[in-house]
Parts: sequence; C-alpha cells; structure tokens
Amino acid sequence: MTKKCLTLVAVLAITVMIIGVPALLSLLPHPDVTKSNFDRIKTGMTRMEVEEVFGEKGTNVFDTARVQFVTWEANDGSRAEIEFVDDGAIPKRWVDNGETFLDRIRRWLGLGAARPKPAMRTGP
Repeated sequence: MTKKCLTLVAVLAITVMIIGVPALLSLLPHPDVTKSNFDRIKTGMTRMEVEEVFGEKGTNVFDTARVQFVTWEANDGSRAEIEFVDDGAIPKRWVDNGETFLDRIRRWLGLGAARPKPAMRTGP
C-alpha cells in the first residue's frame, strides 16, 4: 500500500472510533431505570430511596412545598412517573414506549420511526 492509502485508512479508522464508539455506548441501556426496578418501588418510600433503586436522580415535572411529581426515563423511551407527597411515594406509573424490535432498530439507525402512543400501566 502506498503512504497515501495508509494515511487514508488511518484517518478513516480514527473517524470511525471517534464517532462510532460514543454512538454505540449511547445505545447501551440504563440498567437501573427498568420495569423490574420500578416494581421494587413501594408506597411510602422517600425520593432518596427511589433514587437509590434507579441509581440516578429523577426529573422534577411538578414541585410544590408538599407534592413532587418526578419522572425517570429508560434508554428505550419508557419512563417511570412517581408522585411524592410529604416525601413519601404514593401513585406510581410505568409508561411503556410501545416500541417493537423493528422500531428500536430504526431508532438506533436514526431512520425516524414514528413513535407510537405509549401504553400506560399503573403500579399497585
């Protein structure tokens, strides 16, 4: 191979590593925001206890002196929604993204699959 070809191959390999590796890492699931961990949340748990289960802080959607409505989003677009009154969890809801395997592949490839309406499940 000529020096020009080797340089081109090296630049291409570096470009793939710089762009491809972070893109692949972003596709990895958030292991702590899952339906199984959501099912571990019990009525009366504090926000701090819930954050320990999910392994991250949630996003405040609504916040007053007594009531907080907080969400946690999973990598696939599903999300946990939990209301805290006086820092105790009461209603909770897991919202599936309704995505099929083919839709997930399209999303990963950036092909813009239409996002279906989420199916809602209310916790016990």
